Amino acid sequence: MASKLNRFIISEDLILIGHNLSVMILPFRGSDHWPIQLEASFIGTPRNRPFKFENIWLTHPDFISNIEKWWTEDTQFQGTKMFLLHQRLKHVKHKLKDWNKNEFGNIFEAKKAVERKL
Repeated sequence: MASKLNRFIISEDLILIGHNLSVMILPFRGSDHWPIQLEASFIGTPRNRPFKFENIWLTHPDFISNIEKWWTEDTQFQGTKMFLLHQRLKHVKHKLKDWNKNEFGNIFEAKKAVERKL
């Protein structure tokens, strides 16, 4: 009787450092085992993290006015409407990242410091 009992053992660090893991059971080849394949790919690196909106920004009294100001700033780009939209979004993203550093600092580092104190 054939059964699918094969397993992978991986460390938790492999998952936590940003790997995307997928397992595929390969075709049965007549043995009493199915070969399995583990694929690991990087989701992103710490230097190239995807942009994430932080809900804490909404609590800041200047958030909406800053977005309006950054959106209407002249970016000096020319091209199709879609290209201009993309450039304007990139511009606002960079402004938001700088503003976040200045207003809130590194909240993740602050959280780690509080956890170490506890």
